[in-house]
Amino acid sequence: MCLTPKAMLNGRKARNYYSEARNYYSSGRLEEAMDAILKSKDYYQQLGDGGGVSDADKFISLINSASGKKIEERELAHTYYNNSMDSYLREDYVNATYWARKARYKFDLLNNDSMVAKSEEIVNKSLRFMEREADELFNKALSYRNSSNHSLVLSNAEEAVGRYIQLGYVNETTVVLELAAGTYTCMAKEQRSCGDFQSASISAQKALYIYKCIDSSVVGYPPECLPGDLKIRDVSVLAEEIRNLTYEGSAYTNESLQLKSIILAASQNDTGIYSFSLDFITRPVAGSLDYAVNFISWNTSIITVLVTLLIVSLMLAVLYSLLSRQGMVPEIKYVSDFSLKIPRRKIKSSHITDESTEFRGFDSVDEIEGEWREVDKIKKDSRKGRGVNLNSLQNLGEV
Repeated sequence: MCLTPKAMLNGRKARNYYSEARNYYSSGRLEEAMDAILKSKDYYQQLGDGGGVSDADKFISLINSASGKKIEERELAHTYYNNSMDSYLREDYVNATYWARKARYKFDLLNNDSMVAKSEEIVNKSLRFMEREADELFNKALSYRNSSNHSLVLSNAEEAVGRYIQLGYVNETTVVLELAAGTYTCMAKEQRSCGDFQSASISAQKALYIYKCIDSSVVGYPPECLPGDLKIRDVSVLAEEIRNLTYEGSAYTNESLQLKSIILAASQNDTGIYSFSLDFITRPVAGSLDYAVNFISWNTSIITVLVTLLIVSLMLAVLYSLLSRQGMVPEIKYVSDFSLKIPRRKIKSSHITDESTEFRGFDSVDEIEGEWREVDKIKKDSRKGRGVNLNSLQNLGEV
């Protein structure tokens, strides 16, 4: 078929506009793509090219479908932006940052540079305020830890973590998570010692989750390790699963072993208050380090009392030795070191006035020796700690 110059020119224009439509479509410029494909279709119709017209119609349907999605994306981007503004005005900088970042991403896909800049501004302002809030919350958590107010430590630490994650601060996030894990560990110890084994198991599992999550976090990103949705395990089942774990290679090996010992004790309803024994010395066990951690953590109170008593005893012994050398300790004398003086009883008689008659006489030598033997017996008894008895004194003092 021979084509006229005009038909050849129209055919070239139809193909060029079709190619432009494809380029605009691929770059997301749907309005320009629609204008180009409509021109291409018009030229195909002038040529009577049914195949060209059919291809153009298919492309038009594709652009309409994409346009509908684009309209939805545009509406969604503005919704995100409005949410970020509302949060920012309420001084809720965590949510303001979250929604502004989502809006910025959508506007960037839509090639809306002005809205990208506005979203970025909200993000930057929110981050500055958020950093200050995060530091304040972390300091509050530390102050409540000093007063052992575990619930306030955890609430402030969790809010601080959320802000540090949004800020992208890896080290700060990790430090606050370690504070939260340490608080859960303290709670587990106290709950175990009070016999609340179920609560002790829950607290210990949350602490273990945090340590494990930090260990497995991607390097360079803040670890998102709050145990909010943690599925709590039955303590007996969990105890059997972790009984042989050593947590080697973990950055928190000692902390994990301590929590393991709490879970094992909770599974056995062991408060640890009366568990002091010499088993650590006399009984061979597998995993001596693990057992040592268990032993110390279960008997901390008793060991502390014993060490305190030992130190006090040593200090008293040293003080006594120093005073003895300086002669400041009185010498203790026993009864046998004193001369035995027998009190004299006066005879109530108006006929006797001579002081020499206050002692009764002895009728014979045997009686005198008997009296002296009684005195010797008293002295011997005094050396044995028995002292002078009343009958002996009365016998010697009678007239």
